Amino acid sequence: MPPIQQVSLTEIDHLNFASETRDDPRCRLDVDVDGLSIPLLVVPRQGAQRVAILSNGAVDQALANRQAVFQRSSWYNEISHHQIYVSDPATGAPDFLSLAWGHVTEEHWAVEAIGRAVKAVAARLGVVDCRQRVYFGSSAGGFMSLALLAEDPGARAVVNNAQFDWTRWMPTGVNALRHARFGSKLPAAIRELHPLTSNVLSLLVHKNHPVTIDYHVNVASVHDHQQDLPLFEAFVRDHPELCGDVRIHKYAHFAHGHNPMPKPDTLRIINHAFDMPVHLVDTKSAPADEGHGWPVIRLISKENVTEHLAAGNTPLRYDVDTETPGQEPLQAILTDTPGADTLVVVFHGLVDRRKYNLPRFERFSALHNLPHHMLFVSDPTLASRPLLRIGWYIGTEEDAVPERLASHITSVADALNVKKILLVGSCGGGFTALALAPRIHGALALAFSPDVRAADYAGGGPMAALVSAAFPSLSSAAELQQNTPSMVDLMALYDTTSTGAAWYIQNSGDELYVGTAMEPFRDHVDHRVRFVLEHHCRGHNPPTPARVRAWISAAAKDPDTEPQQLGRGVNPRRTA
Repeated sequence: MPPIQQVSLTEIDHLNFASETRDDPRCRLDVDVDGLSIPLLVVPRQGAQRVAILSNGAVDQALANRQAVFQRSSWYNEISHHQIYVSDPATGAPDFLSLAWGHVTEEHWAVEAIGRAVKAVAARLGVVDCRQRVYFGSSAGGFMSLALLAEDPGARAVVNNAQFDWTRWMPTGVNALRHARFGSKLPAAIRELHPLTSNVLSLLVHKNHPVTIDYHVNVASVHDHQQDLPLFEAFVRDHPELCGDVRIHKYAHFAHGHNPMPKPDTLRIINHAFDMPVHLVDTKSAPADEGHGWPVIRLISKENVTEHLAAGNTPLRYDVDTETPGQEPLQAILTDTPGADTLVVVFHGLVDRRKYNLPRFERFSALHNLPHHMLFVSDPTLASRPLLRIGWYIGTEEDAVPERLASHITSVADALNVKKILLVGSCGGGFTALALAPRIHGALALAFSPDVRAADYAGGGPMAALVSAAFPSLSSAAELQQNTPSMVDLMALYDTTSTGAAWYIQNSGDELYVGTAMEPFRDHVDHRVRFVLEHHCRGHNPPTPARVRAWISAAAKDPDTEPQQLGRGVNPRRTA
């Protein structure tokens, strides 16, 4: 570490950072601002036109040996901007706290002084334009970065797993600061007495300047997911006039928890801070992408599912991993509507593999904004072969997808605390909806012109392709039908079950399916399935998105109503 230079604010103008061109270009300053000494480490970069200001998270005082700490400063050769590392002066003498969030005393907050020192040094580095300054920090460093952003309108901040209200952080850190600097006042009292220094989002609102912020949050960290992320999302939602250039980047790393991003990712978001987003995609701004390119959260256990989905962190693109050999992950998107009482699960039918990549979330763009919890699930069966087009969510020899999927849907409904579950699909997706209804307590299938026997679809060729890809030990589709009829034939399934309910909505313009699927199934099943015949189009095609939305809305409003009275009629007509 270079020797410390003691300077005042006015003396910064006389420093020559360009002369620091030895093997170690770093310059160590203690800047006096109205009697408060601000410890800084300055790293000039030849040719740089921007500056990154980096603040510390929690400090291990046992290792610090009562010296200022500049976290990440060993990375200085890998950061492309000028750098100013800030050590929170409030973590120093006399108490040498691990965390202080800038509170030198109850009434003396160091942020304004730090901001003056940092801007003076940045100007001496040649960075006068606020738009060329970025504040970075994780955890408490994220809090400090946003506080410094409030003092530097027009600059930007990149924060990782930031705290926004320090009084709600872990009791060990909060209590140490309360007892040392706040006369042991309770957190609620501190929030009431010092709202702008305890909650940095309140400070940003108070300053009333539009902000540029990239917030990277590990949703596998329980505290960040359940405590801080909702605070920030409420800030963005409630203050659109300030947050037009704010992005939330969600990722999941179970092993890291609240710890910062790995070094390569952190370097990437710092070095690219002025051309964000580059690290992750903001899922709320790109619904038409249907999940491709979004950050994928990987869930393992049922407890993981409940923990992450219950927190309302949506839209959420996730995979449910499995440790069982031969089983593909369940891939899904969940959109959460607070206060909704219905979970709508959408399944796809045939997928043109030359046109669409897996996973496939059919009709996400058309349905994701319905006022319900919406779950879109891709069929893992299709991973059995590159060009396999339809799998009816049947699974493989190693993977009983219907049972696994039914269990997962039940877990999601439990996490969201809803009892009403609608299972929605057309053709092959309608087959899946009907197949899962008896497996999920209280579910209602909403099946549009569904397949009834997989072997009947398109002359049996797709079923033969599925058996070849997913059941290689069998010689034919007929053997699968004989061995496990309830897997591929809904009439056999409903013969062996007594639960489940369905609205079977058949397109009257699809005469083939009326005669070969609907009528045999109607003659075979009991009152659990109620049939509606209405015209959608000519041939075997699904209804319009507007019609699907209307049916979902009606079923969500009253799943016990008689669906026939909702039908549009069987004659060709223009339907919305």
